[in-house]
Amino acid sequence: MRIAHVSDMHGGYKILDQVKEPPDLWVFTGDIFPYMGYDHHSVWGKPTFEIPHQMRWYTYKGSSIVRRLRGKPVLLVPGNHDFADLAMLLRRDGVDAQEVTPEGVDFRGVRFAGFGHIPHIGGQWNREVFIPELRDLSLRTLTEGNPEVLLTHAPPGHILGGCHPGNGPLLSLLTHHPHRVSVHLFGHIHETGMRHVEHMGVHFYNSATGVQIIDLP
Repeated sequence: MRIAHVSDMHGGYKILDQVKEPPDLWVFTGDIFPYMGYDHHSVWGKPTFEIPHQMRWYTYKGSSIVRRLRGKPVLLVPGNHDFADLAMLLRRDGVDAQEVTPEGVDFRGVRFAGFGHIPHIGGQWNREVFIPELRDLSLRTLTEGNPEVLLTHAPPGHILGGCHPGNGPLLSLLTHHPHRVSVHLFGHIHETGMRHVEHMGVHFYNSATGVQIIDLP
């Protein structure tokens, strides 16, 4: 199975053009929408402003995004800058799109599970949570979802991390708790985007600001 993994395009949907051959599956790991930005600092991160802003953007750009997906299905987790429901909008426009949850979904015999929550930064962004909730989400994902492919927005701990802390509890669980994860897809940290490393038998891909092609066995 060939996956095109996209993360942190922040409205720059033309990066989808980097994929020359249609994949079997698109995977988005968050921060797909643009946000109000620093010129609107008094309202950024507020759902009453961000949701209409992102819905308007999709009204103008949605057809271009759908065309670039070329009829292929999408699995996604949202990021901290995503306030509108991308999976719902894509389904409305005829795309087979689904948001992945800790309980997991199957695609062509492969189990995917995950979530979009990130470690708390300052409280103004979507899906910021504190360590106890990250631990609960991570454990539920690895046990109930039991994924082979794990999707999150934030990286696990320090692996391909950077300016913001990664999900430390998730890294601890991947290190010490039994699991089936062989591939972990994420974004969030731009400075280590478009990189891949392997640790503990797990292939970690940070596709922030771009697209990486992954061939599953």
